[in-house]
Amino acid sequence: MNQSRPAVGVGVYIVNADHLLMGRRINSVGAGTWAPCGGHLERGETFVECAMREAKEETGLIITNVRQGVVTNNITPGNHSVTIHMAAEVERGRLVNWEPNKCEEWMWMPLNALPANLFHPVSLALEAGFDPARLLAE
Repeated sequence: MNQSRPAVGVGVYIVNADHLLMGRRINSVGAGTWAPCGGHLERGETFVECAMREAKEETGLIITNVRQGVVTNNITPGNHSVTIHMAAEVERGRLVNWEPNKCEEWMWMPLNALPANLFHPVSLALEAGFDPARLLAE
């Protein structure tokens, strides 16, 4: 794999009523910031398959109604990635932090009161008008 090319990631914005599931990142790019679950797209995987896999691997939740939102081109000093931002709802499962080495904690946060210290791609998506709850309602 050519390391000079940007990585492709999928962010999974899991919505429950008027709340969004957010995790505080640790031990990776954006440590200390809040982000939805997600990760790198695997070869041969669709965006929906990646979203479903990442949600289950990181939170234990089975998601449904998975929809594609915006795409962001994330360029910061020393890092370049592309993120496909997806919205989804919980179908079933119990929230568990299955990757405590990558996520300090998971919290359901009001959609209209997200913290200021968001992961850079999340900030870009929101600035572009991405609204996961509205996307799910369409």
